[in-house]
Amino acid sequence: MKQIITLITDFGLQDSFVGVMKGVIYSINPVVKIVDINHNILRHNIQECAINIKNSYSYFPEGTVHLAVVDPGVGTVRHPLIVKTKHHFFVGPDNGIFSYIYENEDCSVYKITSDDYFLDAVSSTFHGRDIFSPVAANLSINHKPEKFGNVISEYVSIELKRPKRDNNNIFGEIIYVDTFGNMMTNIENKEVNHCDEIFVNEISIGTLSASYADGEPDKLIAIHGSNGTVEIAINQANAADRFKVFPCVKILKKVPDNKVSNE
Repeated sequence: MKQIITLITDFGLQDSFVGVMKGVIYSINPVVKIVDINHNILRHNIQECAINIKNSYSYFPEGTVHLAVVDPGVGTVRHPLIVKTKHHFFVGPDNGIFSYIYENEDCSVYKITSDDYFLDAVSSTFHGRDIFSPVAANLSINHKPEKFGNVISEYVSIELKRPKRDNNNIFGEIIYVDTFGNMMTNIENKEVNHCDEIFVNEISIGTLSASYADGEPDKLIAIHGSNGTVEIAINQANAADRFKVFPCVKILKKVPDNKVSNE
């Protein structure tokens, strides 16, 4: 099976950064397949990177190396890491971008200490090229993270936002907005299967809709999101544009007497 390296960065595509990283990888492993997941992560947004990793990695074959570089601490003492799970490898900085992997997978975390796999000259501003790309390329060949460093027990994990509960009610928040303006909550799909009513900033939007097309024009709806959590959307429109800041989302198991309408 052909080896795969996936790429997630906040580099965008205007500059040469992503192309240069690919050049480094191909120079080491010319037969590897590189898959671009997302290069438009909001600049320095570690949580958005973590969410993109969470939503994508499990759909790739066993042995895939997932390379993620959202690295506001580049050039500092933060460590470069390899994370090994049962089926996958992850390469990137120790700043919390792998937090969902730590939570959802049985994993071993390696601090990269051997510079044998780095480029000869390592800059203080482009570790994606000089450290992470050559490490990922070599790892895709040998699949032996112990050759790069030692297992560590302490590493950075960001606080993952959880919904809150009050009796049978659930209070969630928006954690990510996709390119269509659909707002992903931190409430799992299963939590709304039998709910009585859904509120966005105290505005009732009724119950769960089956699809985007079920929504009336300019009306907020809630649907089961493809990544396992509830989405707030508007049919053929940008739901996120409706709000200046991310709204709160409330799932009610019991309909209150004085609800607010969606008119």
